[in-house]
Parts: sequence; C-alpha cells; structure tokens
Amino acid sequence: MNGELPIGNAFGRLLSEFRAGASLSELSEAMQACIAAVKESGKAAELKYVVKFTPSGNAIVVTDKVDRKLPGLEREQSIFFATEDNMLCRNNPAQKEFNLREVEKPVVEVREVAKAAAVNQ
Repeated sequence: MNGELPIGNAFGRLLSEFRAGASLSELSEAMQACIAAVKESGKAAELKYVVKFTPSGNAIVVTDKVDRKLPGLEREQSIFFATEDNMLCRNNPAQKEFNLREVEKPVVEVREVAKAAAVNQ
C-alpha cells in the first residue's frame, strides 16, 4: 500500500484534498439546500456529483461538477379571457354587463308609538 489509505477511503480522500476541500463544502451546502427545498415543497430534490478523469501524459486531470435539481414551489394561477383582438382581460367579454348602482335609502321619519297613539285619541 506504500503508506496510502485503503481503497475504501479513496473517494473520501479525493473529496477532502481536491480543490482544498472546496468541492466537499459545495456538496454539503447543496445537500442542505436540497433538504430545505424538500421540507418546504414536499417534493423530491436531486443532487448529482460528477467527477471526470482525463489523461494528461503520465498524470490524470480531475474535474468535478455539483448539480442540484430543486423542486419548484406551486405558483398561483389566474383566470383571464381572450378578446377578439387576442388580448387578455379579467372580465369575460362575451358576458353582458349589468349597470348596477347603489340605491339611496329613503329618509324615514321615526315616530314613537306612544305619541302616535295619543295623537289618534
């Protein structure tokens, strides 16, 4: 083994040494974002880590990519109606409009019953 870590630790060692541990930190932050989004939305999230190994003479160039797919939140919907000139409006252009207005209450004189009874005698 020449002083190297056992094979079972090879990936962990790569993560801790690669980019001075920046990838490991980025993965941890992405994982927390995924968990928060799952808790908030109730939907699944996805976290992918891709490591690419490219030969370069007698060395190997290592690159990586952290990709997360967070669930979207439900967005509110609105209802609109299409006009004849292909515009949108809130009111249905095919429905007749009622010209409703507020009717003023008539002023009514309030009389006491006892006084009205005394007047009629």
